[in-house]
Amino acid sequence: MANALMYSAAYTPAAPKVTAGHPESGETVFLPSSIGKNLSSKESTSMTKILLSALLASSFLAACSSTSTKTAAPPQAATSSPTTVLNGVLVGPNQMTLYVFDKDVVGSGKSVCNGPCATNWPPLAAPANAQPIADWSTVTRDDGGKQWAYKGRPLYTWAKDAKPGDATGDGMANNTWHTAKP
Repeated sequence: MANALMYSAAYTPAAPKVTAGHPESGETVFLPSSIGKNLSSKESTSMTKILLSALLASSFLAACSSTSTKTAAPPQAATSSPTTVLNGVLVGPNQMTLYVFDKDVVGSGKSVCNGPCATNWPPLAAPANAQPIADWSTVTRDDGGKQWAYKGRPLYTWAKDAKPGDATGDGMANNTWHTAKP
């Protein structure tokens, strides 16, 4: 690297410009025309190749080491609502209508819709590391998975809703299923 500093001091504006390293790094190396003045043509070509190879190799290693020494950030908990509102009802990330079940005990941290019930009424899944956010919490399901709950009520989709905006599950099973409202 000391040689590179020595050569950079001999820079002349007429020197060819070579970009080395990662394209986003902005590293630019100038090869001064004075390099190899007292060397034969063959020696000068060899010296230039060696310098370019060394420069490219060091740039590559620097780029690799800077990315390999960084540790991955821990997964971030959500900082906003896991749902949005569409036409006055809560919808999931895929814009499908969300429902609540009257048989779920509010604030119990459990869902009573499991097995075949969960096949028809898929739970709104939450990541394993999900944390409560304002009115949002999670419940642990019988299968060990996590599910989002709004104001203590587990949220579900309805398997027979075909497209965003459908709310065909509202009032199902003797009026025990309802669209979730903010």
